[in-house]
Amino acid sequence: MIVRAVAQGDPDPEGRGRVRVEIPNQGVTMWADRVFPLTPFGDVEVPGGAAVWVGFEGDDGASPVVLGLVDPLPRSAARTLQVERMGDAWDQGHAAGSQDGAQSSDTPNPYR
Repeated sequence: MIVRAVAQGDPDPEGRGRVRVEIPNQGVTMWADRVFPLTPFGDVEVPGGAAVWVGFEGDDGASPVVLGLVDPLPRSAARTLQVERMGDAWDQGHAAGSQDGAQSSDTPNPYR
């Protein structure tokens, strides 16, 4: 089961990076673990008031996991820097794997 919830913005008292979420249509507030994406620079704070998707491990209502944001976060200086770094990493990795330099058929950098 996956439900829509609202992040509360409270710091995790255990320091584990969990997010306190409220599931409005159920009147429930709980601490949820987070999924950490397998990408560089993917660890983004979930601000209070952000709409999030919450799944439940093993369909156990006591084991919520924040899967992601419903809407993208607004751009900020920090997020702009993250995107710039991803573009740099793409350029370096793509050039390192190229046999004969950039070709017109090369995949364009999606971060530029």
